[in-house]
Amino acid sequence: MSISVCPTSQLKNKQIFLFGTAGFGGSDIYFRKILSQVKQFIDASNVIVGEYMCQGRMPQSVRKRYLKMKEAPDHPANLDVLIQNFDCALSHPDADDLERLRQAVRNSSF
Repeated sequence: MSISVCPTSQLKNKQIFLFGTAGFGGSDIYFRKILSQVKQFIDASNVIVGEYMCQGRMPQSVRKRYLKMKEAPDHPANLDVLIQNFDCALSHPDADDLERLRQAVRNSSF
C-alpha cells in the first residue's frame, strides 16, 4: 500500500477533513487502516474534524498486471477476486459515495 499525502508539514493549527479513495474498497477496516497511516503525517496542532474514504478507480495497468499474472500456472488463488474488484471499482466514487461524503462533511465538527 502506498500513501500519497499533500505537504502536510505546512498545515498548522487548521481544521482538516480527510477524504480519500482506495482501489481495493469495501472494507471499513482497510479504510480505517489507511486513514490511521495518513494521520501520522498531520501535525498535532491540527484538528481532524471528520473523515471519509470510499472505493476508487485504479489505473488500467493494474488490471493488465493481474491478467498477466493469470497466465502463470502458479498464479495466486485470489486473482479472479482481484480482477472482479478492479472492474467494480471503475465506477467509483459513484453518486452514492459522493452523497455519503456530503453527509460526512455535514456531520463533521466544522
